[in-house]
Amino acid sequence: MALLQRAADYGPPNNVEKFKKVEGNIWEFKSFQVRILCALVGRNVIILTHGFTKKKDKTPPNEIEKAKELLIAYHNRR
Repeated sequence: MALLQRAADYGPPNNVEKFKKVEGNIWEFKSFQVRILCALVGRNVIILTHGFTKKKDKTPPNEIEKAKELLIAYHNRR
């Protein structure tokens, strides 16, 4: 929660240990094994799609696809 609050106050972290690009416009917040996928919209908006517990080194492709689908649904509702 502290990481998300800091991102809300100051923007996405520059530390790749805590925040990194996964694919396209999909990014992930990282805290131990917990991952929260998101997308950046402009400089001030971060759209969180979903979170999961990561068990392997790479982000599972099905989680990336789920984030993409959720973002499409978000944009279609706007």
